[in-house]
Amino acid sequence: MNDRLNQIQQNIEILTIEPLRVKCYGILDKWKQEQIESINEFHRLKLNEFDLIYAQAASELQNMKEKRSVELRKYLPTLTTKQKSVHPHELELLDTKLNEIQREIDTFSKETLIDILHDQIKLDDTIKITKEKTEFEQQHPLVFSVHYLNKLQLIKQIPLKGTASSIASSAEHILIHQFQPPKLILYHREKLLKDFTIDITLNGTITDLCWSSYLFAFLILHSKALFLLSPETLKLTNVHEVKADEEQNFWSLTTNDTNVFVSTNDDSLIQRFSLPSWKLIKQWNIKDILDPKDNGICCIRSNQFTLTAAVLSKDGTWHCDTFDFNMKPMRRGSALDEANATHDYESELFPLSQRGQNIEFIPNLEKLERLEG
Repeated sequence: MNDRLNQIQQNIEILTIEPLRVKCYGILDKWKQEQIESINEFHRLKLNEFDLIYAQAASELQNMKEKRSVELRKYLPTLTTKQKSVHPHELELLDTKLNEIQREIDTFSKETLIDILHDQIKLDDTIKITKEKTEFEQQHPLVFSVHYLNKLQLIKQIPLKGTASSIASSAEHILIHQFQPPKLILYHREKLLKDFTIDITLNGTITDLCWSSYLFAFLILHSKALFLLSPETLKLTNVHEVKADEEQNFWSLTTNDTNVFVSTNDDSLIQRFSLPSWKLIKQWNIKDILDPKDNGICCIRSNQFTLTAAVLSKDGTWHCDTFDFNMKPMRRGSALDEANATHDYESELFPLSQRGQNIEFIPNLEKLERLEG
């Protein structure tokens, strides 16, 4: 049984879906090449069709120019030698002829003489990307939206004695970081379980909290370090494998099963660690993953499939962008109207989530409310 346990643990650590990325990229690249070849062939046929029509129009224009030039030369001597004796009827005929020639000139001068008419082609309708629903998704099809959030009923409200800057919860516990006065407050459901002063001999402050189901512990991110808090032992444990450089300060963290992501507040790095070894898998320069129109990332949160970041644009607006776990952009969010009144990182926006689905971000807390759908 011990061997099997070790084998399962090893299987979890090496488990990856990266081959799916390679396979699907290959399918998409093949589809792209087929579409390009099809478009090139269609383009070639239409070029040939256009060349025939253009040659016909050019021939008609040349014939018109030769014919009308001959006619104009007939009238020119009459006008130059009989300027004072031209019969009015001749002038009337000449005027009619000139109007006729001018209409032909206008016809050949039109930009629409030859035109290309086409409908908008929607290539995204010709290929679909699908994913099998997990057992959890099949049992919980509800999509968590702001509209749904507005329908939640308040069933419990707990006044706080100070301003809370961070909050995290498990199925049984709620952990709050109170900013003034600084302390961690732990609740078991609605009952105060522990209220203790933070005793960390490091410069800086607590910047973020989250719950790890894998570790069955709260992760507490400090400016310079990472700590675990077990709701059973109520002891803070320093994760020595994760620490900030002298010039860096940790700002936000999130976890997904065996992944932990940590970001810095100077917009330099996002780091990905593997549990339970806390091995650094990879790190990204934030400027390499953001759009040039963006300024930086405030906080990060993840669900079972993606990572979402609250991004501050250079124009002062906030939006939530979605990435995969290799920090490849998947979706750029629209501007958050409610958040745009505050244009700096001190707004401390936090995401709400339910059943693994991230939604909008909300400002910091002065009271704790429990909502029920």
